[in-house]
Amino acid sequence: LLIELLGEMGAGEVWIADRNFATAVFMLQTHVNGSRFIVRRHAANGRITEEGPWAAATEGPTGLIDERPAVIADEFGERLAVRVIRIRLKKPTRDGDRELELVSDLPAEISAATIAAAYRQRWRIETAFAELDRVFEGEIASLAQPRAALLAFTLALAAFNTLGVVQAALRKEHGAERIKQELSLFHLGESVQRAESALETCLEDDYWTGRFSTMTAQELAAALLHLAKHVDLEKLRKSPRGPKKPVPARKTPKKR
Repeated sequence: LLIELLGEMGAGEVWIADRNFATAVFMLQTHVNGSRFIVRRHAANGRITEEGPWAAATEGPTGLIDERPAVIADEFGERLAVRVIRIRLKKPTRDGDRELELVSDLPAEISAATIAAAYRQRWRIETAFAELDRVFEGEIASLAQPRAALLAFTLALAAFNTLGVVQAALRKEHGAERIKQELSLFHLGESVQRAESALETCLEDDYWTGRFSTMTAQELAAALLHLAKHVDLEKLRKSPRGPKKPVPARKTPKKR
């Protein structure tokens, strides 16, 4: 799909990508197309050569940020001056990384902190897509018809936006840190699925119209906060996974 993606690029755009896109072909061709890029550096990419020391670090929301000049070269002799932005994280990533490096061809007037913030936003979007798949089953592998798959995905997007509003009410009532650390989106989605059939049995469709459709945004927010007070978070707690145990080595009999 890479060639197809390069054909979609237009001048003045900034493409933000994970490290599997950190190839000389992708980065050089993006620049040729008039677009710019912010890509997480891949440790195995040997076509990026640093050309100067690290600049003085600045403090960012997630850790110390510094940068250094570098050059990308391909096998045909094409060279592109870039910047390598290093973020020394206060908290390790879910993979245990304490540092991550970004490669970008954005001009010097775009600060390293701004580039790091843009990549952090991409990370949030990726996390949202993971929740779309896990909580709302937005990508159903058995849907071979493209239009059916697209319908399921867009329904999941609409549901995810609704979930965002629910989370905002819970954060306001119970505290942002507690919701972040304790609330299981999986259990929340499962709870809604369990209650849905009972609500359909007990209430007519026009109940919801009469109850909520004429509310202003402020009135709806107040109603959601009132409901959030009665949510039992203990029933929606995350179940943190323990540390992985190493797989024991297999013992094969000598005669086999």
